[in-house]
Amino acid sequence: MNSNTDLHFALEAKYYTSPDLFEKERSSLQSKTWLFACHESEIPNEGDYYAFELCGENLFVIRGKDGQERTFYNVCQHRAHQLVKRKGNCRLIICPYHSWTYELEGKLRSGPNLNAIQNLDRDGIKLQQVKTENFHGFIFLILMQMPLAWMNGFQVSGKPSQNMFPTYPSSNQCSGLKYPRNAIGKPRSKIIRNVIIAKSTTRLSRKV
Repeated sequence: MNSNTDLHFALEAKYYTSPDLFEKERSSLQSKTWLFACHESEIPNEGDYYAFELCGENLFVIRGKDGQERTFYNVCQHRAHQLVKRKGNCRLIICPYHSWTYELEGKLRSGPNLNAIQNLDRDGIKLQQVKTENFHGFIFLILMQMPLAWMNGFQVSGKPSQNMFPTYPSSNQCSGLKYPRNAIGKPRSKIIRNVIIAKSTTRLSRKV
């Protein structure tokens, strides 16, 4: 080996495989950062939902009757059963275990024998919501209760600054893209989402 050659060391293997280090990273970094959930084109209509796992948490984003996107933990408040799977549409969120039923906005609507429970605060029972923002059609969420500044400080009057970034394709533009249902082994929705991100990145790099 040439003695003049500088040696460069990679991270130890434990930083890639240790469950303890991953948990520290998840709790100290990932939970305090805005994370991408999906594009608004995944849930264009009232009642559309998209379920996913992020940082070890089971979540779903759903479009309410008011048109607002909301993210909830994918857990029933009764027996902690999973509420929805993958992607779909519903008029109400109904738990498949004991049929506890929630409005699209997360409020408990009904459930078996609820009227028989004395002093039940039904208004106080609702799905646990996660802070969610729509940024140019891209839906982000943050798991911590008191979120940090949006996009590492790009914030104007408490909301994302639209003027600091180029115009991204809208969901209407996205729906006009046509690709095979299965391309390169990936679902059509993922192909469309990747195209949107690629186009947006190219547009941003041209302006910088």
